[in-house]
Amino acid sequence: AAAIDQAFGSFDAFAAAFVKEGVGHFGSGWVWLGILAMIVSLVSWLHALRTVPLNIAFNLTGIIHALVPLSCWILLGEAISGRRWLGIALVITGVLVVARPLVTVEEKL
Repeated sequence: AAAIDQAFGSFDAFAAAFVKEGVGHFGSGWVWLGILAMIVSLVSWLHALRTVPLNIAFNLTGIIHALVPLSCWILLGEAISGRRWLGIALVITGVLVVARPLVTVEEKL
């Protein structure tokens, strides 16, 4: 409380400055696009959980660690080092190794 009083003069002045900064940042279209993307992500995750068991769905989220660098390579022309290619291959292999028996078990049910 003493630090707030020293920096802003009072808590009310701090609250006013906090609201002013927050409103300024929420006025950006990029912030609203980010919020919308998070909402779409949540809804898609909930839909996936309605159709796919959690142990399979959660395992498949690991593929994002391969999709992001691959998308950057394809769409943005970024370079991928040999170590990163090895990491991508390991992630994809791990997802396949873990997901394959789970899918087989689910098919039997």
